[in-house]
Amino acid sequence: MCNFAMLTSRLPSAAAPSTNIKRSSALFAAWLIVALCIVASPPSARADVTAKFHDANYGTDLVLVANVAHGAKQAALGIAKDNSSPVVLFPNLATWNQFADLWRRAKATPPVDQKQKIGTFIDQDSGNVMGIDVNKDGIFFFITDSSTTQLFVLKKADQSKFDDDVENVTLFLSH
Repeated sequence: MCNFAMLTSRLPSAAAPSTNIKRSSALFAAWLIVALCIVASPPSARADVTAKFHDANYGTDLVLVANVAHGAKQAALGIAKDNSSPVVLFPNLATWNQFADLWRRAKATPPVDQKQKIGTFIDQDSGNVMGIDVNKDGIFFFITDSSTTQLFVLKKADQSKFDDDVENVTLFLSH
């Protein structure tokens, strides 16, 4: 059984001092463990994993985690595939709201044939970039770290559930 509180407590907090260790490597290891734990854990052990969606076309999983680490509430969004899982960290409500605003703009954008860029978010700690685009196929998420870019398309059928998850994380971080 996976202990998500222990696992996610290893994610760097906003108050953690900077180190010379590559944060992306530590986050990759954490997300790999998250992906394995999601498959192997009973539902009661998944309290910190807010959402997980699968994109069969890209073979990627979009994973949203919200937790308390080092006494601070935070959230993270990652796209997992094979041995590559770039992540962006939202260490507080203000940074999360930047993502939530992008999400709301994306879901309000009418789908068209050509991709429409909604916007990007840069993780100030790691430098990882998360972006959102929209077209007729769905809402495209990408996360780029120093070595890779992973893509995920959230289909129309999953958007309402993801919207609920975004609102739940917003409530969690605001209280």
